[in-house]
Formats: sequence, structure tokens, C-alpha cells
Amino acid sequence: MSTKVFSEYKNKHSNDYAFIFGSGPSLKDYLDSDFKTSEADKNIIKIGCNSALKNNLDIDYYFVGDPHFTGFLANPRAHLSPLVKKQKFCRL
Repeated sequence: MSTKVFSEYKNKHSNDYAFIFGSGPSLKDYLDSDFKTSEADKNIIKIGCNSALKNNLDIDYYFVGDPHFTGFLANPRAHLSPLVKKQKFCRL
């Protein structure tokens, strides 16, 4: 696997806090929390994986690792959401 695509991101957020969202049941705890709407949430880098975008998350980076399972290949436009602020990555 080539990692050249990630070289520009090396240490880019080294002093930042980050949340990594999958699409499991613990995501509901975040979506239902007061933290999601707080000012503190705006200062955290948010990374979503696979079906996380189906929850209307406002995220910075989005990774699709299983494009067949998530439906990415059938409908890529739905996964290229404007809710992703910085970059999207897809592994085919």
C-alpha cells in the first residue's frame, strides 16, 4: 500500500484532539450528547469511517474502507457529502 497520499497530513494536527467515528452503537451516545452542540466540539478534529456520514455528522476527514458494504460504489455522490470539511479517502 502506498502512503504517499497521506504525506501532506503528517503532523498536521499533532497538537489537536480528535474523535474517530465508526458506525457502531456508541455513535448514538455522541449524537445524543450536549457535547456535540458545545463550543468544545468545534475545536476537535472529527474523522468519520464508512457509514458514519449517514448520521449527518459534521466531520473533517472521511474514510471509506469497504465501498461495497457502505454502498459507496453504487452511489458515490451520497458519500461525498458537503459535511466533510477537509478531505475524503476511499480504498477500492
